[in-house]
Amino acid sequence: MEGNDMERYLHEALELSSEVDTTLDRFSEKLTNLENLLPRFLAEENGIVANDFENDEISEELIEKALTFDLLSAMLSFELREVDDLMGCLQDRIVDALRKISSCENSTELLNIQRRLHGSEELLKQSRDRVLEMKIQELELERKFKELKQNEDDLKLKVRLVEQVAFCMEEAAEVAWGRFLEADNTAEILMGISKDTLGKLHLAQFDLIRSSKREEEKTRQLHDLTNHLHSKNTLIENLNTEIAEVNNLREKVKKLEKNLEITQSKLEEANASNETSERRVKEKEGEIEALKEKIYATESRAESAEEKSTHLTESNLELSEEVDFLKGANDSNSKKVSVLEKQLRELDIQFQHSRALSEAGQEQQNMLYSAIWDMETLIDELKQKVAKAENKTESAEERCVVLSETNSDIGKELEFMRSRVELLEKALSRANVEKKTRANDISVRSGRIMDTLISCTKENKILREKLRKDQKNASVILQNNKRCGEKEFQLSKFDSTESASAKVTAVNTTEISSENLQAGGEKLPGGCLSPEDG
Repeated sequence: MEGNDMERYLHEALELSSEVDTTLDRFSEKLTNLENLLPRFLAEENGIVANDFENDEISEELIEKALTFDLLSAMLSFELREVDDLMGCLQDRIVDALRKISSCENSTELLNIQRRLHGSEELLKQSRDRVLEMKIQELELERKFKELKQNEDDLKLKVRLVEQVAFCMEEAAEVAWGRFLEADNTAEILMGISKDTLGKLHLAQFDLIRSSKREEEKTRQLHDLTNHLHSKNTLIENLNTEIAEVNNLREKVKKLEKNLEITQSKLEEANASNETSERRVKEKEGEIEALKEKIYATESRAESAEEKSTHLTESNLELSEEVDFLKGANDSNSKKVSVLEKQLRELDIQFQHSRALSEAGQEQQNMLYSAIWDMETLIDELKQKVAKAENKTESAEERCVVLSETNSDIGKELEFMRSRVELLEKALSRANVEKKTRANDISVRSGRIMDTLISCTKENKILREKLRKDQKNASVILQNNKRCGEKEFQLSKFDSTESASAKVTAVNTTEISSENLQAGGEKLPGGCLSPEDG
């Protein structure tokens, strides 16, 4: 096997060993957590089993415990399944790594890694054994939970039977109530006492209704105060946002001032560049005028040379005619002819020289024209640049004017915002003072409300004591009537005592409702207001 493959297998084995160690640590931690969770399951299960089923009732606590036990068992099974799957994946990866290491050459590092992998494999087996034990315990718990469900079904059947018995008892109570209606003579004896007690009950109910109305008014006043405080808080938040906007406007003014300084510096630079360009344009115009004067001089010289050349051509023609005439007239005049020929050659040389001068003047004139054209194009470009610079200066001046106007407007807005911020700060301080005073008022009024509630509870206690005394008197009168009556009357008295107990239960229910109202009044928030203070 090659060295690169060895290094790669070694690197993979090291990574796998480190990953296996970390996952094994995680598995051990998770297994310890699950083992710690199992005693809680057992405690829940023992608590459910040891619950009191003698009264044939299913309590809400029992149902809640059963539901929690079901959820915990589902969570435990899910965790065990996940741990088992991960252990299987780790086992496969360890086997693959051992197979690759066995195919490589023997080295100390590979042997150490192999030992570590064997150790981790043993740890995996141990953890798998622990998982199997936990699964066995889970199956045992599921079996017990099924038994509990069976017991719950039995209890439900018992509850249904109890409900049927209660229904039969209700029917019997209705029959007894019919017999009680037949015994109107005994009811007339208790009517006076019951009327007194009912009057007292009505008074107590009236007092309770009045106190509940006062409590409702105080709660409404408390809500109004809370809404007022909420509006004050929103006003304070708006003030804070406006202060932040003022700070942003200040930053914008600073930025605009910086931009104004930059534009002023750019305007000064543009003015300086305009002055330099105007100076250069004036210099170029002077050069152009000098070139034009040179052109006029060269044109005059060229015209004089052309005149000389035309004059020489005319004299040359005349001399050639004279030569021809002299050749045809006389041979004796050959000397004169030679002289004239020499003059003619000299005149030809002068003519060629004047022609060269005229051509050179023409070329110089063309060069001057091209230079003038270039200078004119350069002057046009400079004029365009000057116009652009003037436009830029005009736009910069306009921007400076706009910036100065905006700066003045922003200054005015800043002054306005500063005055507004001062007003808002004053309003905020006033709102804080009002908030403190309102809080003090609320605390004082809540104390008064608590005092009124305490007095109401005392009155309720006094009324309850009076009702108990009336009930005792009614029971004494009933006992006297029992002693005096006959057997049939005794039966009717038995039914009347049942009705009296029903009335006593009704009175007790009214007392319980008054106690609930009292507890609700004591749990009211401390910010309630009395109608006298509102």
